[in-house]
Amino acid sequence: MFLRMLDRMVLSVANGIYVWFCFLGLRNVADAYRYLRFGLTQWFYFYNGIPQLVMILFTSMISAILTYILLSYVKEKLAVFWMIFLMNTLLVPTAVFAVASSKSMMTYVSAILAIIIGVITILLFSLLTKPRNIKKYLSISFVKWILWILVALALGYGIYRNGLPMIFSAFSSSSVTLFRGTGNYTGIMAYIFNIATASAIPILYVIYFSRGKIIVCIALAFSMLLLSQYDANRSIMLLSYVFIILAFVGNEVNKLNLRSITKVLVFALLLLVMIMPNLLVLSDRTMREVSSLLYWRMIVIPAQVTSMWISYFEDGEAAFRGISDIGPLKMLSDLPYIPHVFRELYVWIGSANTGYLAEGYSRASLFGVCILSFLVSALLIFFDRQTLMCTSTITNRIILSSGVIYLTNLEFFTVLLTKGVLFVIFILAFVRIQGVERRVLYTDNSLALFGSE
Repeated sequence: MFLRMLDRMVLSVANGIYVWFCFLGLRNVADAYRYLRFGLTQWFYFYNGIPQLVMILFTSMISAILTYILLSYVKEKLAVFWMIFLMNTLLVPTAVFAVASSKSMMTYVSAILAIIIGVITILLFSLLTKPRNIKKYLSISFVKWILWILVALALGYGIYRNGLPMIFSAFSSSSVTLFRGTGNYTGIMAYIFNIATASAIPILYVIYFSRGKIIVCIALAFSMLLLSQYDANRSIMLLSYVFIILAFVGNEVNKLNLRSITKVLVFALLLLVMIMPNLLVLSDRTMREVSSLLYWRMIVIPAQVTSMWISYFEDGEAAFRGISDIGPLKMLSDLPYIPHVFRELYVWIGSANTGYLAEGYSRASLFGVCILSFLVSALLIFFDRQTLMCTSTITNRIILSSGVIYLTNLEFFTVLLTKGVLFVIFILAFVRIQGVERRVLYTDNSLALFGSE
């Protein structure tokens, strides 16, 4: 008991320290990216006065306390894993960026509120509701051929229009950008691309990994890597690398439990924000590219874009119409009666896709943040309970729920519909992914699997 408590305390303190390194790392970001070609305007200044330090201290304490609560009182450990992931890759960096840039107090409040509501929702679901075993009517043997067709269509169409991208230059931002643009996939093909990368490939990967067909898993991962470069999507790119690694070490990972995987996540992200910001100011291009992919685009950019959107709606420019609703108006941004902030947002930044935090605020201010945070936490609980009904394998459960990653840079309902996560929900609810379904018994301290049907 004492060792478990000590374990939870260490992880909680690590998450608190993570906040400080996120803050300190922005000093190097300000030095490396002082001026971006967005109208030759200052991207952001780094502030570290007494008010900023007090707010970072408060954020650090909130992060540590809520991490301890998640680890101590929530039985659904996969939900805990993904909640900590969202905290450390979107919500905490957004709060920290708002403090370091001293631009928007509302951005900071929204991020902290999203963390608190998210944790409370998961805690309440865990304590007050029980898992339900949904009857599964469909066989995966039928569904998998549909998935293969979707992958083949997406990959074939991309190769037909653009040729083969340079796989081994995937870390290079300049190489990837050559293939960037929504014009690569239009109309129905855009939906097929999104479903193939976010749903079909992960589900097929789980099917063949469970059967020990590693070669097929590697082929699927490389297909995902190819597809990622046609749209310069860093989330898909990083997932493809993870899938390649898991093909070789997945069986070893399965010997761990979710608590151990959560430890790896916490300390890996902590090392990331300790080391990668220092590489941004090096002269070596390779190191800068690696840092750009793993830190700049994964941690800083989502926080900056979220802060930009919340500031935009906070100023009343769009009257809480929602990000997706004002998107089509970007074609009119050169007209003289369009506000300056709106023109700058779309002319210099482009589409500027963002995660569920900004989406919630764009719809209904802080109330919208609360609603979206509740929905995201409910989705995490669903993934936890339904993946466990399908498989007890750790890697399979994480891969099946990997669509959560897109919540850091895409709106919640876009992730559900356009990215095909709703399709994953359907598969988990109604399709027999494995021949054996497991019943789940929850106890106060752990969960146990017993029996089979």
